[in-house]
Amino acid sequence: ALRDDYNKAVAAASLSRAIYPFEYQFREKTLSRGDQTPLVYIIQAMLAELISVYTILSEQGISGVYDEETAENVKKLQQVWQLPQSGNIDRETWNNLADAYNKNINRE
Repeated sequence: ALRDDYNKAVAAASLSRAIYPFEYQFREKTLSRGDQTPLVYIIQAMLAELISVYTILSEQGISGVYDEETAENVKKLQQVWQLPQSGNIDRETWNNLADAYNKNINRE
């Protein structure tokens, strides 16, 4: 079911299967609580997939709304990656998330 949700999000966003760092995407902008974009949906699907690798993560819903659950999971990963623990997605957090996700999908 998760893979189906991910594939739908990728198709909707016209992305390839692998997620690549978007340095230009977060130069000045961050994603935070309350944001609602297709990219939040993809981030939530990535977090849900990474639960199998990062056991500190809590169950992650996929709603497309950057909620408290999403922020808490992002904070946990920021701690693992020794980044400032804001719970927001900035460029450095996104690039780490994309890298972790790509490594995970290539394990299969």
